[in-house]
Parts: sequence; C-alpha cells; structure tokens
Amino acid sequence: MPVVRAAAQKLDRLASTSPVERKNLCKCFVGAIKRFPVNLEKVQRLPKLCKLHVTLLSNPNVDCSKF
Repeated sequence: MPVVRAAAQKLDRLASTSPVERKNLCKCFVGAIKRFPVNLEKVQRLPKLCKLHVTLLSNPNVDCSKF
C-alpha cells in the first residue's frame, strides 16, 4: 500500500497545480476506468486512505471539462 499511497499523493499534488492538469488527469482516470476492471468502491476509498485533497474519479461518465 505505501507505493500506491505515494503514487496517489504525487497525482494529487499534480492535480493541485492547475486546471489543465486536473482535466488531463480526469481524462486519464476516465480512460482507465473504461478500459480496465477497476473496482469503483475501492477507488472511492482512496482519498481518505491516502490523505488526498483532490477527489479521484469513480464515474466513467464524468465530464472532465468541468474540472
């Protein structure tokens, strides 16, 4: 879990830098959710477990242009 936490925190810092980065990460997460067998319930728990400021996406239908 420490490796996952470190990676999630790095993405969290990147997402905090600018709206463009948040949109890019949103598109990346949406693509991953659609392509891979992602457990959405576990994704929803990551912000609390990893102490993230930016909420990770757990909806493949989210509109990334709003981030």
